[in-house]
Amino acid sequence: MDAVLEVTDLSVAFSVRGSGWRPSKVTVVDRVSLQIAPGEIVGLVGESGSGKSTTARAVLRLIPSTGDGRIVLLGRDITHTKDRELRTHRRHAQMVFQDPYSSLDPAMTVGGLLAEAIAIDGKKRSKAAVRARSVELLEQVGLDEAHIDRYPAEFSGGQRQRVAIARALAPRPQLIVCDEAVSALDVSTQRQIVQLLKKLRDETGVAILFIAHDLAVVRRIAERTLVMYCGQVVEEGRSRDLFSTPSHPYTLALLSAVPVPSPARQRARRRIVLSGDVPNPADPPTGCRFHPRCPFAFEPCAETEPPRTTTAGGTVRCHLHGTGRQLPWAVEDREVAGLERAPHSVEV
Repeated sequence: MDAVLEVTDLSVAFSVRGSGWRPSKVTVVDRVSLQIAPGEIVGLVGESGSGKSTTARAVLRLIPSTGDGRIVLLGRDITHTKDRELRTHRRHAQMVFQDPYSSLDPAMTVGGLLAEAIAIDGKKRSKAAVRARSVELLEQVGLDEAHIDRYPAEFSGGQRQRVAIARALAPRPQLIVCDEAVSALDVSTQRQIVQLLKKLRDETGVAILFIAHDLAVVRRIAERTLVMYCGQVVEEGRSRDLFSTPSHPYTLALLSAVPVPSPARQRARRRIVLSGDVPNPADPPTGCRFHPRCPFAFEPCAETEPPRTTTAGGTVRCHLHGTGRQLPWAVEDREVAGLERAPHSVEV
């Protein structure tokens, strides 16, 4: 098996009320492709409204996909699998949600939450065996047996997220999808959860799709990163390459906005400030969807959708590649070229 998860041309469209009697379709995720190898951590980043969470839910079949895209989990095509059969496959792919305060049932103890997840495989176990497995899961995420009879309200946000991760590990999945799993936590707790996820990956070999809008966090955890904009993946590559020499102007702008932990260097940096907002998916721009906000747009950008171009570290959708034009970090203008050094200092 080369990939735990292989997604090809995944699209998601929702019906909305149009101006007439007939509902119209709004494409929120447009032909997204990604692969995750066993034990790999892949980051998915982008602004709010770019389609990250919708992609995550579609990958796990929590919402239906549209079009001819395919979702292959552990070598099995689950794109159109029926609900009963899908339950068997779902235990191999679990999800950790954004808000630890609402993702856990407040009326259940931690032991009850974990017991429910342990029972997914349908095997009969004694109460003692279930409790032993629950304690083992708690210890994996840095908690102990003293927490097993407590309710979620008795925990801090970081502890609740550890419980949510323990619950996701209960059926021994081969893939965990973390949907903004650290965005509701403070910086020090974020760091602890990131270190925990990396430790669990090393111990269990689980693959992780890590979705976030904080590039500094993604840089610390992901081996590969995909950048989404307006429902499309505009750049993909090894994280070390993408963060040091981004190939898409949108990625460059995102990186220029990441603060540097040095006041002197922060003042000396030059930022690409994007005007406007993410386009309305009901009426996306023609050509490249980023061109209305792109400071480097030129003639073809408004007319033709850029093809996926292979780069040294991955792929990119941008007309700047293959046209002979200089990329932003190669321009002599120091206000732009100065951005070349900024990504190297991105830290949590």
